[in-house]
Amino acid sequence: MPISEKLELGLLGLIVFQCFFFALFLTTQIKKEKRSNLFLALLLTVLGIHMLFNLLSAIIPFEADSKLLIGLSALYGPFIYLHIRALQLRKFPLNRKVIFHFLLAPVAIILSNFGWEPLELSMRILVLVQVYVYLILSLTSIKRYQKIITYTQSQYQRINLNWAFYMICFWILIAFVDLAGNIFSSYSLLSYDWAFTILLVAIFIFVNTLFFKGLVQPKLFLGISTNDEEIFKQENERYKDSTFTEQDILSTSNAIEKCLEYSRVYLEPELSLEQFSALLNKPPRLISQTINTTYKTNFSDFINEQRIEEAKKLLKETNGLNVSEILYEVGFNSKSAFYEHFKKKTGLTPNQFKKEQK
Repeated sequence: MPISEKLELGLLGLIVFQCFFFALFLTTQIKKEKRSNLFLALLLTVLGIHMLFNLLSAIIPFEADSKLLIGLSALYGPFIYLHIRALQLRKFPLNRKVIFHFLLAPVAIILSNFGWEPLELSMRILVLVQVYVYLILSLTSIKRYQKIITYTQSQYQRINLNWAFYMICFWILIAFVDLAGNIFSSYSLLSYDWAFTILLVAIFIFVNTLFFKGLVQPKLFLGISTNDEEIFKQENERYKDSTFTEQDILSTSNAIEKCLEYSRVYLEPELSLEQFSALLNKPPRLISQTINTTYKTNFSDFINEQRIEEAKKLLKETNGLNVSEILYEVGFNSKSAFYEHFKKKTGLTPNQFKKEQK
């Protein structure tokens, strides 16, 4: 057996082991607030079974049922999409509607078994289209989520799911390579081996990244609420259906000013709009509308502006604190976020600002 084939088999075996091992581990981490782990575990299980069929067919006289593989392929898109949605939402609704996402899998298996080749080919194409549709839905969902958290979370850089966005793009590339390999091999232009090797490397990277990032994300952030989504919708519509009066806005603005002056709540790194509204004992939508109409900004930028003002005071003082200590002191938990907001507010980096005070 050539060394290249041995390496492929070794990588294939490693992927199978990792898929089942990670899936088993995730089953111990499934809690009500971490339903994303359930969908990730199921995704890895399906991928592990698929890769196991490939491994067995390569080392023993075994031929996997192509109809079953079509059905398995129809599960990838829904599991990826549901995993992403469950990462985003604080309370993911696990109800009967979820089942509809998986209806294509049994339908594809049943219709493919009719023995009519054009029908089986149609099912393959339909499954491929479905995968791309779910991947595009996942990308759209991530972009919308990223907009929402900028309105409702004071620290959103660590929870913006950028890694997931890039991994979905990576999965689209995997699907494209698989499609290209099948087209070239069907017309005898190129062997499918080159595509299979690329796929194995890509899947190995995908599995490890998805597992580690997907597992850590729920610890960082429980997700957005339906209230957050409604606030984002209202801000986009400029509060045209708002029932709050000018007096409500004025009294809330005064309450915000007093809260910032006496409690300095903005120093709390993980401060969210819901936490801030609970402190003021006012509806989150009213807080959001007040900040937007009075200060012409959103909640996140408003809180970070208070942090930058606090940082400027500390940088002017000879308190022995360096820039890295100050950024944590004022409520930031990311150096890049601190530098970004500081330069946006002052036009200078923190170090440049500090030098100017001497």
